[in-house]
Amino acid sequence: MKPSLRTVELCDLRSLGLDERDLENFLSGAPDALGLGTQVRVLDRQRPQQKGRMDLLLEDSDGESRYEVELQLGAVDESHLVRAIEYWDVERRRYPAYDHCAVLVAEDVTSRFLNVITLLTGSIPFIAIQVGAFAVDGGVGITFNRLVDTRDMLRDEEEGVGPPSDRAYWEAGTGPAIMGIVDRCLGWINEVAARRRSLTYNKYFIGLNIDGSANNFVWFNPWKAFAWVHVHRANARDPEAWRVRLLEAGVEVKVKSADGPLDVRVTTREDPARDVLLRELVQEATKAEDGIAG
Repeated sequence: MKPSLRTVELCDLRSLGLDERDLENFLSGAPDALGLGTQVRVLDRQRPQQKGRMDLLLEDSDGESRYEVELQLGAVDESHLVRAIEYWDVERRRYPAYDHCAVLVAEDVTSRFLNVITLLTGSIPFIAIQVGAFAVDGGVGITFNRLVDTRDMLRDEEEGVGPPSDRAYWEAGTGPAIMGIVDRCLGWINEVAARRRSLTYNKYFIGLNIDGSANNFVWFNPWKAFAWVHVHRANARDPEAWRVRLLEAGVEVKVKSADGPLDVRVTTREDPARDVLLRELVQEATKAEDGIAG
């Protein structure tokens, strides 16, 4: 039996009889549709603020990050952009223990506002998502496309983002057990490296350096209960194969975008099989970085 063809018509939400509250209701039931790179849950809707109400407050499954979400139909305007930033600022001051990110969802994120958002790099973690709608066989489909994520830019190792920090700063915030994960990875790297690496303690991440020069083909984001080990995609022979191998071993791994790094979540739980894989991965990345065969 041949598959049937369906008629799909692209359109805006208002032309389908939908408004911002309908979009909010949809995302309340399916917040992962935003593709924030992690599983999220809804903490609050129409959350009262000093000026207005925040559409959605989301939290990731780890309980470490929160997302302040502002929704808009049509093209982005100044008021919604400002509100998204204001809500982010209020929540991060109110709950400083969390990692906060402003999220603006709109049907039309114009180049003008994309330029404004990228200017926030280095100061505000901000995600811009374009929502699209289409009518299909009497129903409605919705798509979400992440256009800008300044969190990646905030942690751009080539820029050395954030004021310098030190070992004591990170140990105070995470503990020696978590820092031990970083130390083990550094040791594995130096086992095969053509040139020895050292750690660089930045405010937002821990990177690598050679004689004081940044060389972050692998970098780290330690938290209190785990550490993210990030490996540049270009330094892995087959990123998708690595993702599958790690998942099959019960290790959480994320890939935020087609050209993004492999993000491996490592806890302090003893796991020899995981450590074997992680050692192989970071050493493969090191050899690729240093041009070592094998």
